[in-house]
Amino acid sequence: MNAGISCSVMAALILLVSESFAGPVLSSKAHPKVFCEMAADLGYPSRGYKERTGGCASDMVDVTPAPGRSGLKNNLAFYSMGAFDEPSRLQRVSLILNVNNVNQKSMALAELVRVASSLSVKLVGIIPVGFAGVLGNAGSKTWSVGEWTVEVKSSVWPTGQGQDTTVYFRPAVE
Repeated sequence: MNAGISCSVMAALILLVSESFAGPVLSSKAHPKVFCEMAADLGYPSRGYKERTGGCASDMVDVTPAPGRSGLKNNLAFYSMGAFDEPSRLQRVSLILNVNNVNQKSMALAELVRVASSLSVKLVGIIPVGFAGVLGNAGSKTWSVGEWTVEVKSSVWPTGQGQDTTVYFRPAVE
């Protein structure tokens, strides 16, 4: 990630690339393990599918150089999870950004825009209108795209020392 590129410039570049090279959409009905390595090429390889939990996760990857007041750096992780009552049925593919250093929030959000936009193209075939803007501003919004629901949820921590933004790709309710 180049810290000198703004979220809006990065979003425009991602949109241009995604419109030119949008690949096949993955089915939301696929087994959760099908999605485990879809963020590996973006720097977020999973630690492998776990039958016991019905999912997989990457390590939490530091996305900024300096820690916040808690001693932790801003970090991002990727997940694919099966439903609690039926682990072979996909519940969600998600990204969680923890902003522990608010002084480097924009750099962390730019990485989230990069990774989430790429995953959106891989999963749903497009980047929903306004997606990068909502991500880059740590907002919240939901889109319906084919057989997928895409949701961004951001919240400031009760301590006021940070915030998190989660991106969910869920099978649409039938």
